[in-house]
Formats: sequence, structure tokens, C-alpha cells
Amino acid sequence: IVAKVDEKMQPVSGTEFAIDCDTVLLSVGLIPERTLINNLPLSFDGITGGPMVDQHRETQLPGFFAVGNVAHVHDVVDYVAEEAGVAGKYAALQVQQGMHAGRKILVKCGEGIRICVPQFLVWKEPENVKFYIRVMQVVRDRHLLISSGGKILWDQYLMVARPSEMLNVEVPADCMENLENENVHKSYFQHPFANWGPKEKAKIN
Repeated sequence: IVAKVDEKMQPVSGTEFAIDCDTVLLSVGLIPERTLINNLPLSFDGITGGPMVDQHRETQLPGFFAVGNVAHVHDVVDYVAEEAGVAGKYAALQVQQGMHAGRKILVKCGEGIRICVPQFLVWKEPENVKFYIRVMQVVRDRHLLISSGGKILWDQYLMVARPSEMLNVEVPADCMENLENENVHKSYFQHPFANWGPKEKAKIN
């Protein structure tokens, strides 16, 4: 039995219909493989299922890094290799130079955004930061804005964004210079003509 669903993904009564078939294949998403880390004192993201990490892929357990499908499920292996390179670089720097403390800034997702990694930033000085984002549902003709303290740090136009396709957004260091001292880092989707009519927003706040 197949039926339409509403904005809360609940079946719409009266839209049901049957399809005769021999086999049904369901794609219901994946969760990180964390057998080896379940007993470690880590903070886990309730949505991704993986440990919370900063922009260098270090967890809240000092010196412990998590990347790839241990941290969150990726679309392509290129992203996994990319994260591994970042984690390897900063793990090596810790061994060579010691720990570098910084202020912690949380990354929060709101309505319309399902996943954003990293979940927090450890901030010492401006640097390029790459965010991996998944939306809740298909959106078209939107702007992705990343802001802090009411200041827009980054604005990127998206023709379309789908839950099945991870958004890979890199914010340059010079744009991150205006990161506020507050303990929240924000980003949101906004219709490009929001100020011309009804505001349609799916925002991270």
C-alpha cells in the first residue's frame, strides 16, 4: 500500500493505493559503525548517531579523532578521504606542538536542517571551515546563509538541495573573522525573495 505524506511525513488519508509486486526494497538510511567506540566517554549526536566533532574532527575526548562513516554517513568516499586528511593533519600537529585550547562555539540545526557537521568549533584564530549539511526535505531556489551573532558570514545560492545529497560548504577564513564570542553558530536557508512576500524559511538557530 502506497500513500502520499504531509509535511510531517504522515500518511494522507484517502490517498492510499495498492501496487501488485513480488519484492519491495526499502532504503531507510544508514547509521555510523561505532562498535569500537560505544564504551568511550564521548558525546554522540542524536541525529547522525556518531560522536560530536569539531572542525578538525576531534571529539570532546582530547586527542581522539573521528572521521568518515564512524562520525556520520557519507555519500561518496571522496569526503571520507578528505576528512581523514584533516584529522591526520591536526592529530600530527598535536603530537608535535601539544594541545591548543580555544573557545568552544556550538553549531546548532533548526527547522528544515537535519544534519550539520562539525557540531562545534574550537576557535582560536580564523581558518577555513568546511560544513557538511543535509536538509529535511527537497528545497529549490534558496540561499544558504551562515551567520553568527546576527551577522551573515557566508551566503551561497542553491538551485536545489535534497536530503539524499550532502551539501559540502567551505567558508573561507576571511569570512570567519567576524565569528562572535557567543556560544552559538547559526546558519539557515532563506528564500531569495523573502523580503518581497511571505517569508519561507528553514533555519538553523
